[in-house]
Amino acid sequence: MANNNLLSEFSPSDIAHFKKEFMQMVKVGAEIDRYWQEAQRDLNTFIPKFEKLVELFNKKYKGIKVKTRKS
Repeated sequence: MANNNLLSEFSPSDIAHFKKEFMQMVKVGAEIDRYWQEAQRDLNTFIPKFEKLVELFNKKYKGIKVKTRKS
């Protein structure tokens, strides 16, 4: 019986590493959102850094495309 698990071609350590990096990005994005709600002034430095982080993530994981959106 074949294993139909979508992630079966990846090692558990690779999956854990991806999950850790992705969750870190989500947490940073949530903190930037919280700062936005509190009208913090240093967002002009955080947003470009976060966009650079997303760009590096997209280069590392070519099959996944993460986009930032300002609203």
